[in-house]
Amino acid sequence: MGDTGSIDQEIGGLQQIDELESSDKSLLLNKPLSFLRQHRLLNAAEFDAVFKGKDYKIGSAEFLILAKRNSGSNSRIGMVIGKKTTKLAVNRNRIKRAIRESFRLNFSADKAFTTHLDVVIVARPSVNKHLKTGMSSILDKIWSNLGNKVEESLTRV
Repeated sequence: MGDTGSIDQEIGGLQQIDELESSDKSLLLNKPLSFLRQHRLLNAAEFDAVFKGKDYKIGSAEFLILAKRNSGSNSRIGMVIGKKTTKLAVNRNRIKRAIRESFRLNFSADKAFTTHLDVVIVARPSVNKHLKTGMSSILDKIWSNLGNKVEESLTRV
């Protein structure tokens, strides 16, 4: 059975939003940390640039991360989750959602790396073990390792 208390809170929250002025409403309803087109690698040429000119490579049992510095104003991500790795489309989509959310949270403007990166993340077959338990801790560890490698390379130069 559903919790009517949470439904009442949600309805009350929506009524409060309706009472706001239109400018305040747009600020509240817009997601400040959305995953925009400018944060994605969009075509084969952009993926190939990362595959061929990678500056950083990080591997784990679940993912392979390839990253290249870019001159743009945003870090961008591309994902490769093949049918051979994960057979069901619903599971491939879960993996993509988890990666996007983790990337969005770890590469947001306030937590951003000092260097903007193009990142390609390739799923490996062992990622399927973590579909039910969640991948956020694995991905957080990977982003941390990537950040350490980037900082280390910047201090060497």
